[in-house]
Amino acid sequence: MVGRDGLTADIEVDAGGIPALWAVPKGAATDRVIFSIHGGGFVGGTSKNNSEAYCADFLGPAGYAVFSINYRLAPKFPYPAMVDDVQRSIRYIRRNAKKWNADPKRIALVGGSAGGYLSNMVGILNAPGIKGARDPVDRTSARVQAVVTLFGPSDFRGQEPSEGLKKLLAPLIEQKGLEAAELLAERGLDVTVADARFAKPIDAGLMAQLAAEHDLLVTVEEGVLMGGFGSAVWETLSETGAVSPRILRVGLPDRYVTHGKPALLHEEVGYTGERIAERIEAAVAEPSSALTGA
Repeated sequence: MVGRDGLTADIEVDAGGIPALWAVPKGAATDRVIFSIHGGGFVGGTSKNNSEAYCADFLGPAGYAVFSINYRLAPKFPYPAMVDDVQRSIRYIRRNAKKWNADPKRIALVGGSAGGYLSNMVGILNAPGIKGARDPVDRTSARVQAVVTLFGPSDFRGQEPSEGLKKLLAPLIEQKGLEAAELLAERGLDVTVADARFAKPIDAGLMAQLAAEHDLLVTVEEGVLMGGFGSAVWETLSETGAVSPRILRVGLPDRYVTHGKPALLHEEVGYTGERIAERIEAAVAEPSSALTGA
């Protein structure tokens, strides 16, 4: 990738702990900065993807300094690790703008597919510097002046999640269930935590076994409840004639939720270990309908 037309070189750099490639344009001021964020379904891809080289090929000669960055991948690092990495790279380049002959007030993001989603999220979060952070880089703003998204997903509702999306969110969902189970165990309730493994096709045998052995099934999903995993579990048990206990569905409300940090949004809609535990306790203490939700 070194020495392509219009580019001086692609130089490997350290963007504040985030590996990146720096594409330097020939004979032009590099005051304008583009962060190119690769795709790969959240589980693959690198800063050396062909699409990132393509972006550098036409943006470099136009006078943009292009940073093609890497980020941590699922399932080892679930959401929001990759968002944090993109923000970190922006903070670092902005703080060290003179080193790169860059204008800290002229930074844009370009990403396709998963990279488009990350570009959108970082743009929407519009994160300021973190007050009180020890690292001066973290005290620097991660805000950008423009976002260009190429076929990036923006709404995961009403579609079968891809394998990459499942790996991105599954550890987060599992964490909520485990947190709730630990709290309930401390309060004297015996809880079984089961990994459903996949949403479609549902493991009917596992569901039937859990239904036969428990008085209450609780489904936890990172998605809206209407037509979601909990509803599918209930339908599966009804169609197969299995013993059908009460089902408590835990997920996200089917309404607009403002953008922000996941922890704050989860608190707002009750999608936390503590709130899930409280709802399970209430369902055990006061049994009501066979199918309940948020």
